[in-house]
Amino acid sequence: MSDPRAPAAVPAFGCAEFVSLVRPHILLIAALAAAAFGFLFDGVANWHAAGWVAIDWLLLNFWNRLGDIAEDQLNGVPGAAFAAAHRRPLAVAAGVLFTLTLGLTLRDGVTFVLSRIGFQAVGFAYNFKLLPGGRRLKDLLAIKNLSAGLLFVLSDLGYPLLLRQGQRSVTFAEVVFLVAFFWPLEMTYELFYDLRDLAGDRAAGITTVPVRFGAPRARQAIAALITLSAAALVFGWALGPLSFLELLLIAAPVQQALVLALWFGRGVTPAGAVAVTYLGAAQLGSFLAWTGFGLPLQWPWVGP
Repeated sequence: MSDPRAPAAVPAFGCAEFVSLVRPHILLIAALAAAAFGFLFDGVANWHAAGWVAIDWLLLNFWNRLGDIAEDQLNGVPGAAFAAAHRRPLAVAAGVLFTLTLGLTLRDGVTFVLSRIGFQAVGFAYNFKLLPGGRRLKDLLAIKNLSAGLLFVLSDLGYPLLLRQGQRSVTFAEVVFLVAFFWPLEMTYELFYDLRDLAGDRAAGITTVPVRFGAPRARQAIAALITLSAAALVFGWALGPLSFLELLLIAAPVQQALVLALWFGRGVTPAGAVAVTYLGAAQLGSFLAWTGFGLPLQWPWVGP
């Protein structure tokens, strides 16, 4: 029989726990998306914006882990036990990092400082029970995935727009069509992760689309979002606000459609959800590599 007076075992912290807390697949896809949108806006990849996006998503990943401890433990997420045992030091570390980096942001102007504060405020409300009734944004079925998608829109499109490095004119209509493309596309990733976490979310009482309506309906929602994402690019190009280069982004929803039909036909595993995120990052990386080598980007295929 164990001695009840014995000190509790300290949760292990290894590579799996580190990856779970930092979530490098999220950092990578978010940063590369910001660099790619920067290229569309300026003609040059915006790595400055990408760096800030990576920092802010690192902070948000910490808030996410600290806010999701109960369901993460039920889902067997590595690092959940460590996060539960070290809530305060992890929260303090994230707060200190945000404060220090916010001072550096002053060089980019007050508007960008306020945008970073706004991003973290939305992320905080998403992960912690700050809403009336002790609820989080992620507890509200109608806006859970919408607010998660909004965080990517605010960072991946908002930061490159605020930190523009070129002189090309960017129209309001162009931004609207790009948001209409990117927001539903990002929400497909959120639903993939909801499908992955179905058992744990149901046990923890977290209402998601798969929990409320079932996995088949969630898959139908993903298909509808993919269609909306692709349609935004086609209509944006046909009506004039988007260039042929921006139309090429349709490769992203096409890739998600193939993943849904051929890869996730029998369900979404934890490894599969992470892998599809890296796949999206690889697609963005290939686009940035293509532009970095100065290969042709317009139709017909002549010139940059």
